[in-house]
Amino acid sequence: MNRKSMFFSLTSVLLVGIIILIMTNRAEIISEEYKVNLNRVKLSAMNSFIKDFDNMYVKEILKNPLKLGLINITHEKETVSKDELETIMKTGKHMSKKYLKPMFTSKEMFNQSVQTLSFRKELKSINFNYGLENVEQLNFYSARFDFLINYTFIVFEKNWTKTNKPVSIVIDFYYLYHPTFDDTIEKDWKLNDTEPCYLTKIMDYDSTCTGLDIMPDKIIISDFN
Repeated sequence: MNRKSMFFSLTSVLLVGIIILIMTNRAEIISEEYKVNLNRVKLSAMNSFIKDFDNMYVKEILKNPLKLGLINITHEKETVSKDELETIMKTGKHMSKKYLKPMFTSKEMFNQSVQTLSFRKELKSINFNYGLENVEQLNFYSARFDFLINYTFIVFEKNWTKTNKPVSIVIDFYYLYHPTFDDTIEKDWKLNDTEPCYLTKIMDYDSTCTGLDIMPDKIIISDFN
């Protein structure tokens, strides 16, 4: 091989090496840019999830087991305290007696909300808890249940946390059981302002509350004679 040929061979090898080096560096830059953009997308998705969780998911997580729990408790012709109702919402049972199927508990409904995250496996820590702080009957057909919630989501080295966030849920009494009339409350029932409040009949509620009971639109009195 003469010197000219050797020169061109070395030059070709050098050029190929330079091209490979440039392409490798370019690939690494693109890879890093992709990771950065992907993380931005994930953070944006997580922020959207937290916004939806605050404004929508939390209320559904609480409302469904609350209403179903009250329906089942009253149809069992039992009364509960705030603490007992909270336990039933979380676990579906109290004192070994089942009131809710596991899929309708707040714990399972929270798990279902997390399933909407495509990158849920990357969550390093998840925690959700709440307490039922107060109950107030608003009128003859509904009551407000006041909760304080706490949650923590840790992912991508970021921390989303809320402590003692107040959330109020209004529940109507329709489809709950009424012990006085031995019947299920329907939407055509009306105000009974001569009796203690309905909540006093199903919960450990303010015994001085009166004038906000609910009764059938028409009461049929059987003739036993």
